[in-house]
Parts: sequence; C-alpha cells; structure tokens
Amino acid sequence: YQLVQRYCDLARMFFEDFSKIALGEVEPRFNAEISKAIDRSCADPQDRQILKMFLTFNHSILLTNFFKEPTPGALSFRLNPAIALKDRPTSLYPEIPHGIYLICGRDFMGFHTRFRDVSRGGIRLVLSRDKTTYERNFATLFEECYNLAFTQQYKNKDIPEGGSKGVILPDRSWPNSNGGNVVAGASIQGPLGMRSCFTRYLDALLDCMM
Repeated sequence: YQLVQRYCDLARMFFEDFSKIALGEVEPRFNAEISKAIDRSCADPQDRQILKMFLTFNHSILLTNFFKEPTPGALSFRLNPAIALKDRPTSLYPEIPHGIYLICGRDFMGFHTRFRDVSRGGIRLVLSRDKTTYERNFATLFEECYNLAFTQQYKNKDIPEGGSKGVILPDRSWPNSNGGNVVAGASIQGPLGMRSCFTRYLDALLDCMM
C-alpha cells in the first residue's frame, strides 16, 4: 500500500488498464507502455517488480464481477493460469490448472482452483488463532488451495470429474470494530461470521462461473 501511495499516477494507470480489460474494451495483455512508465518513474528494482505485478494481474484477467450492479458482497476474478503462474517453478506448481479464481471480501480472502472444466472438491475455511498465524496463512493461501486441488485431482483420476478445491481465510476480527460485532460476537471467525464469508464467497465465485 505504501508503494502504491508513492506512485499514485501509476496506480491510476493500472486501474484504467484494468477497467478496459474488465469491461471488454481491449483484450487482456501486458501493457508495455505502462511498464516503460514504471521503469522511468521507479529506480528500485524490487519496487519495479512489485508494480509490474499489477500489469501481470491485469493481463491474467478473464472475467470479473467488479463492475456488476448492484455492488456484489465480494469481488471475484477469474485468472488465466498460464499467465498467473508463468515462470513459477514446477516444483511448486507441477501442473497448470484449468482455472484460478481470486475472491476478495471486506473481511476475508479466498481462492478456488480447478484442474478440469468439470471438477469436484470442497471448500476449506482456514482459521487463525493469532496475528502470526494469520500472516502465515495469508502468505501461503494460494499454495494451500493449489495443493489441495492437485491432491483432489489425483483422488479423482478414475472418475470423469477433475479435482478442485476452494479456501477461505477470514480476518481475525471485524473490520473497523472495537470489541466486536453486537450480533456475531468478537470475531469474524465465529459461526455467523464464517457463514457470512462462505455465502459471499460462493455468490462471488458463481458470478464468474455462470
């Protein structure tokens, strides 16, 4: 966030590029013009690499509910696996999946990975007992989703359906609340909070599937 704040002009360019792709005005592509603007504006190699990931994200977008009316309960993005996992080691991702979905809610983050168009699997709620655990879960969330789906793919080898899995990582507490939510308690990881995350995750996922 601090890096984006330092380069607000670039951030506006990222969003304009995203909007054109998401609305179907242009085909998904890596925007070389904005990439050159990053090189001109940013001297630090690591900062340039981070900023160019916005372009890679835009390039990978196949479908999103970002501009859906009314505003959805969570945002979903179907990503092109060949772009999203390009140049990643095969030791981590031995097989390119059929589909990758990113789901972002106000109080949760999630992924869905599937290895065939028609796949079966489950959804896992990943809970965090403390801040350190949450940060570790956040950093490894996609890897967990991929590995679960990949394992399911092997389990399903003798049936027509491929393997798929979804993961949901709820926040440790309600956003902008001191002491919790009067209805659901002190944590988004309580029963009502988890149900809310699960429902909004599914609604957003279906927006990019149906």
